[in-house]
Order: sequence, then structure tokens, then C-alpha cells
Amino acid sequence: MAPGAAAASALKALTRLVLERPWWLLALLVAAAATVSTSLQRLNLLAYDLLAPRMELPARSVLVAVDEASIMALGQWPWPREVHARMVDRLAAAGAAGVAFAVLFSEPQTHSPEPEAGDKALAAALGAYGKGVLAVAPVSRLAAGGVTELGPLPILRRVAHLGHVDLEIDADGVVRRLFLRGGARAELPALAVALVEEAQPVLTQRPLPGLRAQQLSIAKPGVWQRDNEVLLPHAATLPGSAWSFAEALTSPEFAEAVRGRAVLIGVTA
Repeated sequence: MAPGAAAASALKALTRLVLERPWWLLALLVAAAATVSTSLQRLNLLAYDLLAPRMELPARSVLVAVDEASIMALGQWPWPREVHARMVDRLAAAGAAGVAFAVLFSEPQTHSPEPEAGDKALAAALGAYGKGVLAVAPVSRLAAGGVTELGPLPILRRVAHLGHVDLEIDADGVVRRLFLRGGARAELPALAVALVEEAQPVLTQRPLPGLRAQQLSIAKPGVWQRDNEVLLPHAATLPGSAWSFAEALTSPEFAEAVRGRAVLIGVTA
């Protein structure tokens, strides 16, 4: 068959398909729109990566990782709350400026012979320290009408400050923006902001920057909201030193490393 005849035959077949089954046309249009939208989104991300400023961030913080080595040393995750209480006591004794846990303590521990004892120990340590920040995360709950908060247990909420861990991950798996306020009524600072408020309150006395949300006043009460959106610069290196959790519990050098600095604890294993 000649090329012209083949093209005409294909066009005729496609026309008959669209006339007999019009939903095929809708599917083709949706697929084409999705392809164009994805391509434009990736071009937008590439442009941002090329144009975003690069910054050398000061080493004002210390990262403590719940890594594979720590789990091998301290036992299966999740650990008893007494382990975290030991870390808080160690940070308080070393003179750390504040600590934030990027870990959810939203449920009572059930793997301990005395579940409540661990929660009480952690609450006592946080209360005595007075500079602890615990995470609040968004969670989808259809019964509540959307995304709501998942926060720490009441016994822990009463003795710690709260910060949200709501992150928007782009299509390529990279986080390029941060919402400095979030949660129900967007009243919670981001976890990093809450840590700065504890460790260096002089830096947070000014109004927060960022793009303000437009619909906060009319949003449904209790539903997760975002505010003060900022784009993140490129950091040449991570700001601060990093320690393994198990090593940090025993190393004499760790106490010196955290004196006067903010500490962020999270899971990498």
C-alpha cells in the first residue's frame, strides 16, 4: 500500500473509532494534556535548578541520625521511649540550644513491659529541658473531610513545642519549597522554624517571609492548611555535623559538638 493510501486508511479508521466510541477521543485528549503538563513541569523544575541561588549555610546545627548502626547497637526500631529520654537528658546536660525530633510519637508504645513508663520518662525529660520540639504530620482522614493533624500523645504535647513536617515533593523526588506555617488553621511553624524559635529566638522576632495563603479564613476548621511558602536555595553542603544516634549517646566529643547548637534527630535507616 502506498504511503498516502496508508495514511488515508489510518485517518478513516480513527474517524470511525471516534464516531462510534467518543470516549476514545476524550482519553486521547487527556493523555496528550498529561504528557504536555508533565513535560512543562519538568522544564519548570530544570529552570529553577539552573537559576536558584546557591548558598553556604552556617554550621549552627547538629544532625543525629537513627541509622542502621544505631539500630544494630540499640535494638529493633521503634525504640522504647526511655532511649529518647536518655538523649534529651544528655543534650540538656551538654547545653544544647534545642532539639527537634523528626519522629512521630503519636501512639502509646506497646512493645515495652511498662508502656506508660517510657512515655512518662520522655515527658519528664522534655519538661525538665524545656527546649524540645516534636513533630506533627498531615494525615488523610476521609471522615474528617480531608487532611488533618497527627501529633504526639497528650502527655508529650503538654511538655514540648510542636512543629509540622509537611513537605511537598516534586515529580523528580526533590523538595524545593517549604511552608513555614501549616496544620489546622496553619498555626504550627515548620519543624525547623520551631527549632530555631527555641534555639535562637532572636532570629524569629520578625514576621515570617513567604507567599501567603489566600483562603485560610474560609477553610474548613480542623483541615490541614499551608501558609508562608518559600522556595529553598541550593546548599553546597549540609549545615552542620552529623552523628549516629548510638555514638552520640556515649561519645565525649558529642557533648562538645552540641554545646550552644540546635540538634535535629531523624531516621535514615
